[in-house]
Amino acid sequence: MAAAEPAGQPAGATPWEKKDFVHPPLKCLRPFTRIDAYPVSTWCFHGIDDAKSPYGEAYVRNAKAVGFNVLIDNERIIPYAEKVGGVKVQLVTLSGGKWRGPEWLDANIFKSKVGDSPVLQGVIVGDNSRGFSALSITTGAWMNKNYPHIMTILSQYPARLRGDTPLRILHMQNYPFMSGRSRNPPNHYLSQCNTDRLGCNANDMALWECYAGDASYSRVRFQIMAAMAYGAQGLSNFCYSPHRMPAYKPDSPMIPLWNKMHKYVINVLGRHVWGTRSMDVIHAPNGGEHQNATRPGKDKPVVAMSDFLMAGLLTPEAKFLSKNPADREIPEYFMVVDKRSGGNTPEASDVYVMLSPKVAAVELIDAEATGKAGKVRKIVPPYKVRLKLEGGDAVLLRVAPDMETLLGGKGGLALYAKINQAMADLQWKLAEPAATAVSEKDVQAVVSAARRQVAELKGILGLAVRGGKISQAQADDTILRLAAAIDATVADAKAPPKGQ
Repeated sequence: MAAAEPAGQPAGATPWEKKDFVHPPLKCLRPFTRIDAYPVSTWCFHGIDDAKSPYGEAYVRNAKAVGFNVLIDNERIIPYAEKVGGVKVQLVTLSGGKWRGPEWLDANIFKSKVGDSPVLQGVIVGDNSRGFSALSITTGAWMNKNYPHIMTILSQYPARLRGDTPLRILHMQNYPFMSGRSRNPPNHYLSQCNTDRLGCNANDMALWECYAGDASYSRVRFQIMAAMAYGAQGLSNFCYSPHRMPAYKPDSPMIPLWNKMHKYVINVLGRHVWGTRSMDVIHAPNGGEHQNATRPGKDKPVVAMSDFLMAGLLTPEAKFLSKNPADREIPEYFMVVDKRSGGNTPEASDVYVMLSPKVAAVELIDAEATGKAGKVRKIVPPYKVRLKLEGGDAVLLRVAPDMETLLGGKGGLALYAKINQAMADLQWKLAEPAATAVSEKDVQAVVSAARRQVAELKGILGLAVRGGKISQAQADDTILRLAAAIDATVADAKAPPKGQ
């Protein structure tokens, strides 16, 4: 049975069950039913009120072409957003100046100046705030009472978090990549993200992290992916202005690249990240991090990883809040981010992540249709997930709840885990110093046993195919990926030890 809509919803509001998210939203976001996709917003400046810049319908269409699905501006943008479609609006000012004042707390004035347009997703009750002002709290309470389906957002710098206010979203102004603001922008950005993650988790708030638009493409992508790894439930770009930003001008060759990145965030990653909390973020020893960053280890969900990688441990909020320690032992998602973010986009590199032996199998979430009906799911061995990532890019690995079905039942899942455990043990031996390295004979014994077990698993998957539980394409893809991982381990064994 579908859950009832929150009180005060306008007629026809879409219940969460009908929206394209894998998980329900965080509890603090459930009243706000105007969020129908992972929000990637941008502050719009020099737009509607500036005759020197593109404005009106063309301005909105161009912002949409860049890939933004939420625009932060005054109320004049609303009719254009309604006409263009596919974008929402967060209100930050009324034309002619700031709206934040006592006259705001009047439903008639709100309706006459703004209305309750279906594209109006939220209002920002404070900008550059250094804390929760009495007015922002009062306005938030008034909005929650009169327009509970519309978000109220406080845009802050530095972060101040409180669990006792009606403002449940931390819109953090995190701009170390803007010119001259930091000596080490990546570490500064990660440090602020971690502070925000801890604060939002402790205060039942949702994180809306900012990213700077005047950085290079790889640095912008790094900020976006890092913020999501730290649990961001929305993103805000500062800022969209064809006036200032060459990448956003209508004739810019960068627009398709930006659009592709934003669509990957909205249609792929965001579908899964929405409704999760970040338990922790694990950083490789080399490649930049924040103070007291968690490292990989045999007792951690991530055992080892390539340099310059980080992995956000994301899990649905219900499991995050569970009193059962087992629910928080292993996350549902590992968001793996390449932290290289130079002036030019670093070329793709072959990297790896080794997950805990407690993870039997993971699914690679890397395409828009992943997880939908008819799509072959990419089940990959977790003992050494091999990836190819460009600087600032990311992939999502999911410990899917239906993994047992995808592997032909409990027997297939157990056999798959057994194969991976044997190969993981072999990988650890291969990583030992050359004087104590495993012999070629031992490698062949482990690999031969693993290949016999793969043949056995193939039979189990064949039964699942005949029973209509999985498709033949799904079974073939799973076996091919498992066999390829074993072949890669053999290649690792033949490679000369490091340093020789």
